[in-house]
Amino acid sequence: MTTISGYPLISADSHIFEPADLWTTRLPKAYRSRAPHIEHGPKGDWWYCDGLQITAPYSGTATGMRFTEPEKVTANARIKDARRGGWVPEETIKDMDIDGVDKCMLYPTTGTALMRLPDSVLVSQIAGIYNSWLAEFCSASPKRLLGLAAINTDNIPEAVKELQRCAKLGFVGALIPIRPLPSMPYDLPEYDALWAAAQDLQMPLALHISSQRMGPLPPGVTSISLIGKQRHGTEANDSLARDSLGEMLFSGVFERFPKLRVGPAEAEMGWAPFFISRLDHRYIMRPGMRSRTFKDGMIPSQLFHRNVFFTFLEDPIGVTLRNVMGVDNLMWGNDYPHAESTWPRSRQILDEVLAGCSEEEKIKISGGNATRIYHLN
Repeated sequence: MTTISGYPLISADSHIFEPADLWTTRLPKAYRSRAPHIEHGPKGDWWYCDGLQITAPYSGTATGMRFTEPEKVTANARIKDARRGGWVPEETIKDMDIDGVDKCMLYPTTGTALMRLPDSVLVSQIAGIYNSWLAEFCSASPKRLLGLAAINTDNIPEAVKELQRCAKLGFVGALIPIRPLPSMPYDLPEYDALWAAAQDLQMPLALHISSQRMGPLPPGVTSISLIGKQRHGTEANDSLARDSLGEMLFSGVFERFPKLRVGPAEAEMGWAPFFISRLDHRYIMRPGMRSRTFKDGMIPSQLFHRNVFFTFLEDPIGVTLRNVMGVDNLMWGNDYPHAESTWPRSRQILDEVLAGCSEEEKIKISGGNATRIYHLN
């Protein structure tokens, strides 16, 4: 059996664990009283921002524990126990070497959760500071640490400016909300400026599962943490991705911007074959109910194969159905340093998940596709 042991390995979904004082020291003084910060409770530490409980830091304190002490993975964690590789680049490189990973695409950890804050201006301030810090972080090893900018899409002209700034900083792509504000779905023509900028800058746009924009919260709400919804493992993060991708597809985004690349991150992909097949079925069998007819006789699945990519951690079902999404669109990620990460056994796990793939497919999924989609050297 061919293994991936000798292949370059690129994680298309890794994270950094932002320092606890990042925003309290860098936000403008007018915002510092509302800055993201850690509060210590009797059962563990929590991130708070603007009077709201955001998330627990456990996702950076349980790295690799799933393999050795899974019963100890708990939300009742202390930030002092976070793995240093989450925010010290030299330690990140050491952990990449342990895991056999050559390059990492880096997303926020707390920063993705902060996308859910109601105040749009505060979200943009937080994202900009994170992006500047991430550029500093990646500069320690720019060939191995590859930044993905966090972009708030509430104000589209500002989003375009931030995307352009981050391209100059050396970022290879960007994270946008998996679902924008309810009043601003991704089928609005105003987004064309953002799609055009991403296409021109050759920056793929990722829809990370934790980055939903929520808008105003109901009275009395004091927490926007997802921990409660996730404790039974029943959350359907792919539904948010399906909504956004469907809006882009049927509003003609992928026709107007044929080189734009967009994809869900950390939503796995086993759901995608059925979704794509139903899009084709509905489009072909109900021509009188189409919201648009695609040019040159194209059908939805063909546009997906051209414009949409998928990242996954461990998804044997998705890998089995890989040809429905298109093997050229699949990228693996280790989700380091989070609790569900495949670190430090990524190569072993990939060997198991990709056991039924050809050698060519293994090379593509484990790094070749990421190299091409993100325009890496």
